[in-house]
Amino acid sequence: MSSSESKKKYIKWAILAVFLYFILLFINLPASGLFKLLSHYGISATHSSGGLWDGKAENLTFKNFYLGNIAWQVRPSPILKGKMLVKIDIKRTDGFAYAQGTISITGLIEMDKFDAKIPIESLLHDKKSPDNWTGSLNAHFTTLRIKQGWPIYAKGTLDVMDLTGPAQQPINMGSYRFAFPAKRSFGSTLIGDISALEGAQLSVKGQLTLKPNKSYSLDSLVAATTDAPPNIQAALQYLGPADALGRRPLAISGSFQ
Repeated sequence: MSSSESKKKYIKWAILAVFLYFILLFINLPASGLFKLLSHYGISATHSSGGLWDGKAENLTFKNFYLGNIAWQVRPSPILKGKMLVKIDIKRTDGFAYAQGTISITGLIEMDKFDAKIPIESLLHDKKSPDNWTGSLNAHFTTLRIKQGWPIYAKGTLDVMDLTGPAQQPINMGSYRFAFPAKRSFGSTLIGDISALEGAQLSVKGQLTLKPNKSYSLDSLVAATTDAPPNIQAALQYLGPADALGRRPLAISGSFQ
């Protein structure tokens, strides 16, 4: 073997050794070191313990949004498929979230279980606005796929429970359900059917559409139930004329871009 070939072989093994060193360094990273890396993405926590594979942390926060206390497990068993098996358990005094599934090297998140209860006020609370709403979001999904931070497929339900507001003249509007996928769904657009649950003040029929460009639209027909308060029936008049069944159109759209 010539000296040049020997030198190239040495360089190749040196690069491989350095690469393996950093891989081993990363997989043995303590939880405290992990959160130092995640701080660049607005993720922070206190009193962390464990490491990358199994760990716990208190007061998990994402961009000033408080999530709660978290425990996680990461398993490399499916690594040959380019995926990592992950379980995450978040607990807080007024809710929880549990997820298990895989994360691929492409960034695709595929959950085969996602259950959560999250207070609406913790998501929508704005001290500058007096028109805050309260209630909770209850999620139960057996399949949930997320790509680039946006759901692209879902099988399960999202319930809006005890929706009450606005703060100045609060009215309990009752509870409503978004069922995914909708009976009629197509392509990469995620569509959910909307319906009223027991005790709702409105009868609702419509769909929520989530498009790949991170835009959403809610198209529905609503009507006050027979026992709805007079102020709800009066408020619906602003939605326009009713159809033959007494329903009025309610449409909301926007984007998270």
